[in-house]
Amino acid sequence: MRVLGDKFQFIILKLMLRDYVFCEKCSLYLTRDYFSNKYNSWYYEKIVKYFDKYKTSPSEDYLIDQIALVSENEQVAFAQILANIVTAEEKDVRFIKDELKIFMQTAEFKKLYVNASDHFNAGRYQDAFDLTNEVMEKIKKMDFLEDDYIKEAELNDIIFNVDQQLSEEIPVFAVDSFQFENKEVWSGKIPKGSLTAVIGGYGTGKTMTMINMMVNAVNCKHKSVYVFLEGRKEQIVRRIISRLTGIPNNALRYGKFTQDQMKLIETAKKTIKDYIVIKEMRKIGLTVEEYVDWCRNLYFEFKYDLLVCDYGQKLKLKKKSGEHRLDQAYIADMLDQFAGELKIALLTGAQVNREGVKKGRNKDSILRSDHISEAIGIAHTCETIITLNRSSQDEIDNRMIFCLDKCRDYTKGLLIESRTDFNKCITHNCNSLTVLGYDTQNCD
Repeated sequence: MRVLGDKFQFIILKLMLRDYVFCEKCSLYLTRDYFSNKYNSWYYEKIVKYFDKYKTSPSEDYLIDQIALVSENEQVAFAQILANIVTAEEKDVRFIKDELKIFMQTAEFKKLYVNASDHFNAGRYQDAFDLTNEVMEKIKKMDFLEDDYIKEAELNDIIFNVDQQLSEEIPVFAVDSFQFENKEVWSGKIPKGSLTAVIGGYGTGKTMTMINMMVNAVNCKHKSVYVFLEGRKEQIVRRIISRLTGIPNNALRYGKFTQDQMKLIETAKKTIKDYIVIKEMRKIGLTVEEYVDWCRNLYFEFKYDLLVCDYGQKLKLKKKSGEHRLDQAYIADMLDQFAGELKIALLTGAQVNREGVKKGRNKDSILRSDHISEAIGIAHTCETIITLNRSSQDEIDNRMIFCLDKCRDYTKGLLIESRTDFNKCITHNCNSLTVLGYDTQNCD
């Protein structure tokens, strides 16, 4: 039986770890017999077994844990093979998948030739005929590229199943909707399966806005994960508890509570236990690959609906392109694809450049997504973008102006004024939101 070349095996296994759709196709067409040694075939079986159970690819950490279960004499060899897999270079993924398709079609045809001949020579003509039809149909359908055609069933879901479409959004603002005659309005929700960004300068309230959005989702019984890549855990936890309880952040800081406040805190602790995972990941040089692997593994334990990444611009790449802008665009694309993979809403913050800071603090200007720092790629990737504007006068008036800068399914340029109380970590609620206008295209 033909086997894949050694280097080709490493590339295939690496792609199976990175691309769950490709992994599924390999589980349909490949077997361990196509791998040249017990180590490579062992990895193939581990990856496929994991996929069959969880419907996604395993992480590198998962495979490292599996190595620990083999005999000590073999662990070094298994670890070396894993290193070969992880470092395998794949320059043109589409070419690789096409080559694998050609290899598998040829291998399947050669097996058919032998097996059908055995049936025919033994006089089992009908068996030979049936086998030929079965294998040729399999060869015809064999393809390792992602099938992105819209099928009839999907058309029916999109056209007729309105309830299903509505369920694919997460409510993050405590409002039902903004009602205006003859206007398309935003529902206060963000979509599942894609990336949403909150953009603002230093001190405009990105973190507190994301916390508020998460808490509103939790109040609607959506499980959420809050991963912070900067800041201190004491600050983050107090802000979340402040938003859950309405107790001022300063009161939480000094720890002197009334009995009623203690009851609220106990309720908040139970809510966190049931609905929120808070994770600190402040490792220097944390890569987006490591971040996604951790979040994916957590998903199988905690089936969450909303993931908050505070904030994605801190993430790095294993292999940098040498241009920060391109790296950040790739990270945004990877986060967006990860959200699509798990069908979750993924919320992150983004820092504006110096000109954006000036614009966001100018009471006569409105900050837009094109003022986001070097990572302009995130603006192209996101399904929804909210910018935060807070001038010096706004700080005196204790208010903030949101701009719904982009929302593919709704409207663009919707301005929302919110009276705020930063001491209580409350930046929006149904009583404080006022819509200022729609057309912000010419707000320079």
